[in-house]
Amino acid sequence: MPLVEISLLAGKPPAYVRAIADGVHRALHETFNAPPDDRFQLIRQYQPGELIYDSDYLGIHRTDDVVFIHIVAGKWRDTATKQGFYKRIVELLREKPGVRPEDVQIILSPNDRDDWSFGSGNMRRRLLAAGLAGSLAAAGPSEGAPSSMTLAATNATTTCRTAAVDGLSIFYREAGPKDAPTLLLLHGFPSSSRMFDTLIPLLADRYHLVAPDYPGFGHSDAPPPERFAYTFDHIAAVIDDFTQALGLDRYALYLQDYGGPVGFRLALAHPERVTALVIQNAVAHEVGLDDKLWAPRRAYWRDRAGHEAAVRANFLSLEATRLRHVGMSPHPERYNPDLWTDELAFLMRPGEERIQLDLFYDYRTNVASYPRWQAWLRQHRPPTLVVWGRYDTSFTVAGAEAYGKDVPDAEIHILDAGHFALDEATNEVAGYVRGFLDRLPR
Repeated sequence: MPLVEISLLAGKPPAYVRAIADGVHRALHETFNAPPDDRFQLIRQYQPGELIYDSDYLGIHRTDDVVFIHIVAGKWRDTATKQGFYKRIVELLREKPGVRPEDVQIILSPNDRDDWSFGSGNMRRRLLAAGLAGSLAAAGPSEGAPSSMTLAATNATTTCRTAAVDGLSIFYREAGPKDAPTLLLLHGFPSSSRMFDTLIPLLADRYHLVAPDYPGFGHSDAPPPERFAYTFDHIAAVIDDFTQALGLDRYALYLQDYGGPVGFRLALAHPERVTALVIQNAVAHEVGLDDKLWAPRRAYWRDRAGHEAAVRANFLSLEATRLRHVGMSPHPERYNPDLWTDELAFLMRPGEERIQLDLFYDYRTNVASYPRWQAWLRQHRPPTLVVWGRYDTSFTVAGAEAYGKDVPDAEIHILDAGHFALDEATNEVAGYVRGFLDRLPR
């Protein structure tokens, strides 16, 4: 039972308002598979001065025809389904009653099935009475499922789940045969396991893919810093316990950006578990840090109070968020703007600013750990593949080449891509990763 709240300025004809309500419900029916009669909508019309909005926030111009659509619905839909839902609403409202796409603001609030009561106080009984038990069983776990692991969403390739780890709910994506070699995918900043959405289906026929969201990222719990220390040591410890909760005792590591500090901590703690490294724009050498970009960041580490404002402005800037993806690419038209607008929305979540500033302040411990990581690489010589986007404005190409000094047999490929190489070169990365993993002994 999706609950829909539609807010707009008063003064529109009833047919105009009804067309908006009809369009939203049609989109729910077409993309979320909501039954035709499962319609619960609240229409709120405000007088001038009662509906306040920024007319140009994020570079999107809004008019007094702006419509805010808030949907409370089950969280088991995957990202692709949600994106299709948003786009379908815009298409329908543009068609009738003629709302500009820029004036459509959508907020989706996901929740669990036990957050709903349908009047009887027992949601499942009511669903059974309505003859919908089969669809509920297909969409989620039965009452006998372990409480530490619950199904959130499933499509043909990827299953999205949560696991209870150290008192936190850790979200993760999983695909492929569980008895196949495992590739543990560790994401960067300010992304989440979502960054691997395009890669996972290209490897899932032969490999077991597991991609968690760190605490404070994506769909995992984000407790306030007063209750959770946002350090790389702590996050790595949670991910270590996460692998144990899933029974992962051997895995190759895919390291991107923040995934490097997390993954190297796992490798140093449990070298016997690591079968190989795939490194994609994750630094373990000072030469990989661009001096111009990292000088103010080093100043932040030396004097947090004196330099926090500059770091905050960079972290929460739309342009900086865009540049993390596009970088110096000569083909910016190949990048979907949703990548950085979605990430900026994530950074704007309540409490997220302090979480990310705390964690980045701790990044200084990663730079201090580079010599230990390099020594580990030289000692263990793990099979290593480096796939590196040359248009990265955060990490230099020299940072990729430096791995060859520690692991002379490392396979290094410099790609025409940016910091998030999967944005522009998914197939190329997948080809290198697949060939590399296929050559490893089983």
